[in-house]
Amino acid sequence: MRILAVTVVFAGLLCTALPIHSQERWVAFTAKTIDTVDNVDSGGYHTITRTYGIILRSSDGTQLEENYAANSMTRVTGRLTKPSEKTTYYFDYLTHKAFGQAIKIKKIERVPQTEPIGHEIIGGVTATGYHTLDPDTKKPNGEIWFADRSPEIIVRTKAALPDGSTVVRELSDVEIGQEPNPSRMQLPEGFSVSRP
Repeated sequence: MRILAVTVVFAGLLCTALPIHSQERWVAFTAKTIDTVDNVDSGGYHTITRTYGIILRSSDGTQLEENYAANSMTRVTGRLTKPSEKTTYYFDYLTHKAFGQAIKIKKIERVPQTEPIGHEIIGGVTATGYHTLDPDTKKPNGEIWFADRSPEIIVRTKAALPDGSTVVRELSDVEIGQEPNPSRMQLPEGFSVSRP
């Protein structure tokens, strides 16, 4: 299977890139997201931060991600990727502003050449995990877990940062084949939009 992906940096953080299937129809799915950052300060103290959100992808490849304010279901930021337009839109729900950024969809390897590290049920689906490898040292520096039923869906990533911190994104309540409401897969109404 050929896999395509979009790699995006938003607010200084590398967002988990969910690959896009290279055929005309993609596997639709909906899920909740949990992003966990475990920061380690110079004294060795850990500060754990969690943010929550949703991810929706339709069978035409359009993908929406929204992040919520801590301890509430108030939408704060969002990202809408529209492969048909080759554009990703970023929104700020507090200011009602959005901007578009041109994207390139490129072929990537599905997974580094490592043996599976195990099988788990993640977000309600069976998944297989692999170590990710540092491109220079070829040593493991994280994990990536693919849904067995639809291997283009990444259900967990874990990355170790040079400062000793770790970043984990995990999907929950994964519904493979669930077509999202089409009205959600559009730019929000009432937003001023800067296009690429």
